Amino acid sequence: MQAPVASDTNFGARWQAIGRRDMNDQARAGWKEWILWVTATMAGVQLTLLITEFLTGYLIPSGHTGDAWVALLVFGVAAISTAVPQWVAIRRRTNNAAQWIIATLAGWSLVFVGLFISVRADIDRIGNKHPASLIAVGLLLTVLLSLPQWIFMRRRFSRAGYWFAARALGWLAGIGLLGAAIDANIVDFDFFTPAQILGRSAPDVLVWSVIGLLFGFGFATITGAALVWIQRTPKVGSAC
Repeated sequence: MQAPVASDTNFGARWQAIGRRDMNDQARAGWKEWILWVTATMAGVQLTLLITEFLTGYLIPSGHTGDAWVALLVFGVAAISTAVPQWVAIRRRTNNAAQWIIATLAGWSLVFVGLFISVRADIDRIGNKHPASLIAVGLLLTVLLSLPQWIFMRRRFSRAGYWFAARALGWLAGIGLLGAAIDANIVDFDFFTPAQILGRSAPDVLVWSVIGLLFGFGFATITGAALVWIQRTPKVGSAC
């Protein structure tokens, strides 16, 4: 009777070893996906800021920088500059990943429409009387920005609904990291004094590059972790 017990024990040990190996492989794959997403998103933010700086600083006449068509152009640059690197990051794991670019462009378009309506409604004046309305508008814009991406994800992953929270937290993390860097005098910028890095004047393009790195890392860290977690639960019957 001892032999079967030993055999069962060895069989169980083998399954435990296989399980541990699968978990380790999954963890390594998750880290690779996270690093790839963070790198791609930071590159996208860099492209957005640098292209926008070039457009508004050299190509678009200074008297037109506040025009609606300029804002639409900047939003389009932001959408495509961030979506294409992210598409590269997810395309091997996600079916029809090119739709991510369309979803991102649609999200930025919704935000543009939302901001246009807010400006027409004089949201600044309303916000002075009711500050909570500005928070509500900010949350609404975040939802609009994330909505098309959620539609893309919900067909593939059962946890897709958490993407709304991940995006909001990502924005807070990016802005918070940038604010901490400004408080620590790592980077500083405004419209009335020269931009600075570590307390010394620096070219605007370099300052915006550092800003992009700081915000992009904070944003991508949160959204990347959420994306890896969401992708762990594909829907039954979905090829992802």
